[in-house]
Amino acid sequence: MEENPGLCLSVSCHEQKKFIIPILASTIGVLLILFAFTVLALYIRKRKRGNIFHPSFYSYKLITSILPSFMNF
Repeated sequence: MEENPGLCLSVSCHEQKKFIIPILASTIGVLLILFAFTVLALYIRKRKRGNIFHPSFYSYKLITSILPSFMNF
């Protein structure tokens, strides 16, 4: 016993280790699933936005050439 000072002979030490591992594994699993759903939702949201007007696609020259035709209506 003197050679292993960190050795635990009581039952509570073994039960504590058996309890922590499943809790930790299930928590990590739930967090990974939530992360995957978040990434999927952001991907789908970005993909749907792709068809909407985005200001950076149009140059100043193009916009100024289009606007006078709208002013005549």
